[in-house]
Amino acid sequence: IDALCSAGYQGVDCSVDIDECSANSGICGTYHCFNLPGGYSCLGAPGFDGTPCQNINECLSQPCQNGGTCIDGINSFTCTCPPGYTSSDCGEPSSCMDINECDLRYCQNSATCNNTVGSYTCNCQAGFVDKNCSTDFNECSSNPCVNNATCNDLVNNYTCACLLGFDGRNCEHNIDDCLSNICHNEGSCQD
Repeated sequence: IDALCSAGYQGVDCSVDIDECSANSGICGTYHCFNLPGGYSCLGAPGFDGTPCQNINECLSQPCQNGGTCIDGINSFTCTCPPGYTSSDCGEPSSCMDINECDLRYCQNSATCNNTVGSYTCNCQAGFVDKNCSTDFNECSSNPCVNNATCNDLVNNYTCACLLGFDGRNCEHNIDDCLSNICHNEGSCQD
């Protein structure tokens, strides 16, 4: 009579328990093997389970939030956060929290910072431009000065250096030099 025994048993009547720990040295790797009726178990470090001992994947429960990527460790996990987020240094490793970029003082020249999810915006003071309000807008770029005047850019302003005979904010007025009767002895003035 041959008996077809269940896994972990042997013998004519399948009553003999196989000691898997003795039969397969190293079956549990560096962990302790315990023979059980019909099988065996490995006693591993925290974070290990099963036969043989295998690392428990703590990332299977998808613990990372806000787009974080879970990295499984032994009895632990860490979350790597997307740009604009950080993981808390202490406390729960799964919390990817929005970085308050306004605390990093990216906005310049007295601009108002608005923290947004994963980023920030700056409301620039008059005369400043670009993402961080670091560039003085060149008011002379539109060529406001006329009649060959020289434009001098200032913060949120400009001045025009007029040529002789012109005045006004943009040197737009031609001064009539003949009004003051500068020609004598019946000379005629031409402006």
